[in-house]
Parts: sequence; structure tokens; C-alpha cells
Amino acid sequence: MPFWKFSLLTFLGCVPWILMLTLIGTTRDRVPSIATGDTINTLGGGSTNNIFESNYTGAVSLQKLWGKHTIKVGYEHRRYYANTNSGGSLDMSTQRSVTSQYFDTPTTGSGFASFLLGNAIWGQGTQFAGPASLQTYHGAFVQDDFKISSKLTLNLGVRYDLEPPRTERFDRQIFWDKEYHWPVTPSAGWSWDAVQQAAGVTNAAKPDWLVNGYELGRVAVLGSQEYPGRHAQATYSKHFAPRVGVAWQLFPKTVLRAGYGINWLTTTGGSFLNGAPWNVGYGDFARFLQGGTPDQGLTFPLTFSNPMPNGVGYVPGPFTGRNVTALNNSLVGNWFIANDWSQYPGYEHAIQFGLQREVGSGNKSWVFEGNFSANLGRDLPFWLGMGEHILPDAYHKLGPYGATLNTPVPNPIYGQIPATLGTGPAKLPFGRMYSREPFWFESWTMGEPLGTSNYYAGYAQAEHRFGGGYSFLANYTFSKMLQDVGGIDNQFSQGPSQQAFPQAGLGLGDVYGIATTDITHRFIFNYSYEIPVGKGRKFLASPQTLGEKFTNYVVGGWRLAGTTTLRSGQPVLVYTPSGGVGGLGSQWYNIGHGRTTRPVMITGQTLGFASSGHDALEGAANQKLYMNPAAFRLPEGFEIGDVGSTFPNWRGPGYSQWDLSVLKDFPLASERRYLQIRCEAQNLFNHMNAANPDGAVTQRTFGMITSQVNRADGVRRIMLAAKLYF
Repeated sequence: MPFWKFSLLTFLGCVPWILMLTLIGTTRDRVPSIATGDTINTLGGGSTNNIFESNYTGAVSLQKLWGKHTIKVGYEHRRYYANTNSGGSLDMSTQRSVTSQYFDTPTTGSGFASFLLGNAIWGQGTQFAGPASLQTYHGAFVQDDFKISSKLTLNLGVRYDLEPPRTERFDRQIFWDKEYHWPVTPSAGWSWDAVQQAAGVTNAAKPDWLVNGYELGRVAVLGSQEYPGRHAQATYSKHFAPRVGVAWQLFPKTVLRAGYGINWLTTTGGSFLNGAPWNVGYGDFARFLQGGTPDQGLTFPLTFSNPMPNGVGYVPGPFTGRNVTALNNSLVGNWFIANDWSQYPGYEHAIQFGLQREVGSGNKSWVFEGNFSANLGRDLPFWLGMGEHILPDAYHKLGPYGATLNTPVPNPIYGQIPATLGTGPAKLPFGRMYSREPFWFESWTMGEPLGTSNYYAGYAQAEHRFGGGYSFLANYTFSKMLQDVGGIDNQFSQGPSQQAFPQAGLGLGDVYGIATTDITHRFIFNYSYEIPVGKGRKFLASPQTLGEKFTNYVVGGWRLAGTTTLRSGQPVLVYTPSGGVGGLGSQWYNIGHGRTTRPVMITGQTLGFASSGHDALEGAANQKLYMNPAAFRLPEGFEIGDVGSTFPNWRGPGYSQWDLSVLKDFPLASERRYLQIRCEAQNLFNHMNAANPDGAVTQRTFGMITSQVNRADGVRRIMLAAKLYF
């Protein structure tokens, strides 16, 4: 075993290592990972995946010609089997909040100093395990292409999509039951009056759980007495998708095309249905106290050598006997994520309208086209949901209390769960009294149908198909993409990490805006050109003399082709570099009513400077920052940031690339035998396309550009090749 691994295991100790080893499964090539939250790289780590997938598809269709109608009907069935085993890992981290003067505003301190103290503020581990799942699909359609006249065709159709809930071979799935009433009985001696007195407030509204006597929600285990079914997701059986299209020849060389349809999306292959990110139901797992402190930074009881004191935070599985109560009792007091029963694929409205006009004829013809399209996504699945514990509109309901939200007050459930858990200590911040789920530190649900996206695009295109020795296509696209939740499995989220979520219980309107991947302007043109010299071409079409034949052999037959891409930059992001609970901008996170807040703009300051991507490069001569560090600051107290999830009209550097190829065929004895010489250049002018600037306020590189787009593929590459045909 390498010395550094042996030293790390010795540092971790032997007794708690038994639990850690159970999760990791081996000491070969894997040890717990420890992140410093500083400039020092993460130590250790490792995990494993073993995935087997099989996909079977069967389809049948029929077509009937009936007068002016072409009727098509069809059916498709898919069966997707996945055995997804993953885990064998244990991750721990620390951050500057351990050594900061103020836990709730950790602008001082050092992550490396916290690492040297050995305090853990976050961690999780999963045993190597996973589901053996089956996802089926049924689809049927009927379509009528109605040729009303020689100039007008109408397309009418409807598709039906049924994606039944996934099943698991041994019914080991879980989901979050939002309708369950979990009784909340405050511990003896606790009273709301005592809370108000400790916080120094009067006539404060009582939290819902206290008024109702219960909180909503718990983890549901399939195959149990309470949840005997096989499905962890609702069945949606009304997914009909009507479609209509029209093609109308307005004039002999002018065609109008338009269409509208609904497309149902899919959850097949989604990580939280297809896999076991936290192995609940499949194997053992561990969850450490979020933030590492049960008392707002007074003590940090978790250490790298003993991150699970007395085994607290370790959850054995696979829950023999399907005891739902026992499982939930082993999970409370910590953070948890489960599939939402209403997990939904979402759908989109697709709209298209275009005109196409041909000018000229034969080799001199051009086709001009203008097109508008829109894709409007609705009920899109939100990665972690809004947070079951977060009080809706907490900013306006609790914000007026200000710093009082941090005041320690008596914990209503003290003594009912271990004191080293997030909601277990004798006192909690006053703001946490308004958590909708006092037994849970955090609870998030996957895939609720909450999201919206709106994509609009228009393009103009001119095309000359190959004729007369050349072809040419030019396309300009103007588009706008707006969204709030991004794609399934947190793809293309609306902001980096923690800041893709609404602040302080606000709605999704807080993050809705120009998508992080939006590109407003895009211009592409493709071209090919044959030099008009040589046999069969305009010049030297029939070489006769030795000189003409030699010229044809050397000069004739060369072809040139290329692609040029020009596009505008993507939106600039300005955000708070976050480490979660106890990190920068974590005031609302710490009291359980949000995630990291965004920065605040300082009035009177220029947001950014006129700078090209090259001028803003780190280390560039006469460097000009892309962003003005003096224009932004971290939120103070319980304010929230006024920086949007993206800046709609502030873009990063644009992108340009020229690719070119040149080739020629050299005949050998006969036309059937020839040698082709080809030269291809990718990024011909070796242009460096700068990436977006670093938008993490407080970082040394804020406003600088430290990387480039597609660095591996963005360098100039020239390839010479010869191919013999015979």
C-alpha cells in the first residue's frame, strides 16, 4: 500500500474505520476523500460503477393510400433493463467556517487551517450496490396526410405516449410521501412563549407544524405494509400529443410550411430512477451533519477520524422487514433526497412557420428560406424541487426579523433524536423554528413538474446546391432561450451549483431568465469549390498536347471545401462561491430556508469593462478585467442578492472558427485507379476562443478569463492523408 494511503488510514483511526470500510468495500485503490475547501487539492477518494443495460424495441406500422389521403398507423414498445451498481465511496470535507470569526458570515478563516484541525463539516458515503430495474414504454400514432390539391397538403395526427412507472426486481425503491402526517409533539418543558422570550420577540406567528400538530412527509419504502405497491412514481395515462402541419405552394417556386405539435418528454435513463445515487434501499449509506455544527459554530463534533460519533449518521440496509418507521427514525435530523411521487417528464409545445423561395434554375438556382420556431417546455422536472423544509416566501415572512433569526432558542424536539444531528441540539436558530419539517435538517424531492422553458428562434438561409462547380450555404440564426430549472438530472441548470435555486423561499421567478447556454447570434456557412481547370471542366476540358495533359495532371481537379462558424458569447455569470451550510452567502441556508444567496450589485459602479477575451486572460499584458470587482459584494445579514441568475445582455467572448480542406485525385493508368491527396485544417487560423470569465466574487481570478472553449479540440490541427483507389 502506498505510504500516503497508509498514513491516511492511520490518521482516520481503526474503530470508525470499520464503518468506513463497510462503505468503501476495499482498501485497494480507494480511501475516504477529504476536501479542504481551500487551494489544496482533495486527498484520497475513489468510487466504482458497474452498469449493465439492455434495450429491446419492437415497432409495427401500416400505411393506406385512400384517394387524396395517406393514412399511417403505428405502435412501438420498448423495454429498458438496467443493472446499475455504484458506490464504494466515502467523501468528507471541511471549510473556512470552522476557523472563521463568524460562522454565519465566514469571510475570515482558512479552509486549510480547518483541515489541519481535522474538523469535518460535511460528508456522505454509499456502499457498492444498486437496482435491477425495468422501464417500459408504449407508443401509438395515427396520421393523415391529406393532399387537398396539387398545391396544398394538410398533415393531421395524434400520438399517444405511455411510460409506466419503473419497477425494480426486488421492490427496493423509495419515494417521498408528501401526504403523510408525521406527529410533532414538543419535548416536555418546551413552549412557544419560551422561544419568543429567548429570541426577544412578541406576538410572533406560530409555525404550521405547531398549529397543526404534525409535519408533512416521510420516506416511503415499497413492498412494506404501508406501501405494498411496486411503483415509486405516479402513472400518467393521458399523454396524447396532437399534431398539425401544412405545406402550401403559394407560387410556382414559393412554399409556405407551418406546424404545431405537443411532444412528451421522458424520464427513462434518469439518474434518480435508473440508479441509486444514495443507495437507500440497496445498501448501507452514511450522511454527516450538514455544516458540521449543531450549535451555529460553537462546537464542531465531527472529525475526519470519527465523522460518525457513536455511529450516528450511519444507516444500514437494505432494511430487512421493510420497516418504514425504523428507516425514517434512522434518517431524521439530517439532510435527505428522494424521488417525488409526482416525478414527471414534462412536455413541450413545438411551433414552426417558414417560407422557402427558389430563384433561378438549373446550376444557377438558389434557395432562400426564412423560418421561425418555438419550443415551449412546461411542467419540466426540477432537480431537487423547492425544498420540503423551506417556508415558501420566507424572505418576506421572516426577513423582517433580521439578525434575530440567528438567535439560539429552545429546540422543540431536543432529546427525541441524537444531539449531534442537525436538528438535535438543545438550541436551534430562531429561524429554524419555521421549518416546515422540524425533524429534518433538509429534505428535497426529485422531479416535481415545476419548470418552464421558452425557446424562440428565427433564421434566414441562402443555399446554392452543387452546380457549376461550387456549392454554398449561409445560415444566420437569432434565438433566445429562457428557463428556470434546466434539464432532467440537473443538466444545464440556471446557475452554478447552489445558486440554481430560488433564494430564501422565493418562487422560480427568482431564477427564471436567459439560459446559461443561450447563444443569441449564430452564423454558419459551408462552401465547396472546384477549380475550373482540367478534364471535364471549363478550362482544359479536353487536354490533347503533352503540356495540356501535364497541366491537367498537376493543376486540374483540385477541390476546396470549408466551414466557418461565428457566434456570440454566452451569458456572464456572477455568483457567490459557496461551500453549502456555513459557506459564503449561507445565511438562509444555515437556518433551513434556502440555499446560497447571490451577490449584491453596488450602485454607482460600472459592472464591467470593455475588454476582449484575450485582454482579460489571466497573465495577459495590460490585462483588462471583464468584470469590475468593486461593483459586487456578498449579501449581508439576511438580505438576498439582486444579481440575476444570468445577465441577459452581458455576454462572454464570442466564438469563431474556420475549417478548411483541399483535395485532389491523381489518375493512375486508368480513371478507375487514382491516388487521392487530402489536406484538412481544423481551426485554420489557430484562433484561441476564450471561455467566460470567472464570476465567483471574492476569488482572486474574479473577472479574469482562465480557460478557453474546447481547449483539447480548439488548437489548430492539420492532417495530410493519401488514399489509393483501385
